[in-house]
Amino acid sequence: MSEEDERVRRSAIRLVAEIQSAQQSSQFEVNSFFESLRRELFDSEKTTFSNMDMSRILSRLQNLIMDLLNQIVDRVSVEAVKQIQIILGDLKNVRESELLAEKTTSAVRREAMDYRLNKYIQDLENHIKLLEERESARKKMLKNVLTRDKKYQILALLENEKGLSYTEISKQLSLTRAKVNEYIKELEKSNLVSVDKNKKPYVITLKQTLWL
Repeated sequence: MSEEDERVRRSAIRLVAEIQSAQQSSQFEVNSFFESLRRELFDSEKTTFSNMDMSRILSRLQNLIMDLLNQIVDRVSVEAVKQIQIILGDLKNVRESELLAEKTTSAVRREAMDYRLNKYIQDLENHIKLLEERESARKKMLKNVLTRDKKYQILALLENEKGLSYTEISKQLSLTRAKVNEYIKELEKSNLVSVDKNKKPYVITLKQTLWL
């Protein structure tokens, strides 16, 4: 395959993929319209035809529109690919361009579907990454707000520790032992920390934080 042919192929894949996306959206709109129309007509108290006749007519109209849509998409795809070939390949013979465009369009349909799928996956991954970044920023902001309170600074301290004693917490946060006892009781009651009383001195470990 020549370099020009490869350029045409790549461009055709992207173009056909976009046309397929537009086709899918149009098909969805057509189906939604007819479903809505069916509900409206069948729920109506006054109908000229029986529900079976009405359903048959609507199905025929829906199929005709879908067939017409498919024909338009096929024609547009071939014409668009032909123009790409003329631009990139400098083809002079119109009939030759038409036949080659039909062949190229048919050949890249499957690749175009794969292109759409990969693009969808990439867009989804980007969206997930954006949501993760927003969630991370939200957690960071919430942590910054909450840890202005000494009690919640204990949770932040325990995030990076396997366990600390009352004395260690008291020293690191410059709190009295009585205040540490008070805060630990409140946090334990809220199921945020656990106190292992089987060890001496008692060891406080983190169960969960409020910014998770």
